Amino acid sequence: MSYDSRKTFIDLLNTIYVTAGIRPFVPPFTYQVSWLLRDGKSGRVFRVGSRENLRHSGGKTLGELGIFPGMTLQVVAAKDT
Repeated sequence: MSYDSRKTFIDLLNTIYVTAGIRPFVPPFTYQVSWLLRDGKSGRVFRVGSRENLRHSGGKTLGELGIFPGMTLQVVAAKDT
C-alpha cells in the first residue's frame, strides 16, 4: 500500500482491516485487543494505550506516530506481543 503523509493512524488501521484479509478472522474495532502492527525491521509494536488514547492518537498522522515510507508493517496477534 502506498504511503500518504496526510493519512491518520485510524485511516491506516481501516485500510489494513479491509484490504489485508484479516476481516474474516478479526472482529472490527479490536486494534490492541485482537491485533497490532509491528515494524518488521525494528520489531517496534505500535501501541497507543487505552481505547480513549486510540481515539486521540488515531487522529495523528502516520509520521507523528513514527510510521514512515519504506517501513514494512506486520499484522500480529495482540496475544503474541
